Amino acid sequence: MSISVTLCALCQAKEESCQHIFMECGAAEKVWSMCFKWISLMFVQHNDILTHFENFVISHLGSRQNLLWKGIWTAM
Repeated sequence: MSISVTLCALCQAKEESCQHIFMECGAAEKVWSMCFKWISLMFVQHNDILTHFENFVISHLGSRQNLLWKGIWTAM
């Protein structure tokens, strides 16, 4: 069975890609925004997934807490 639908499952507006799902989709932006609001963090969203992940660090947290924070990024 082949899958012929290439639209994003979240917004149904654009073609699905890693870049779109993580960085460009309006639904994903809302999730990121809620996560940042949850921890009272102002964060500049990067357009590149790798850069976004690498900069997903909270400076006042220790390495163990930041590892957990990276886990939240991965889960999202």
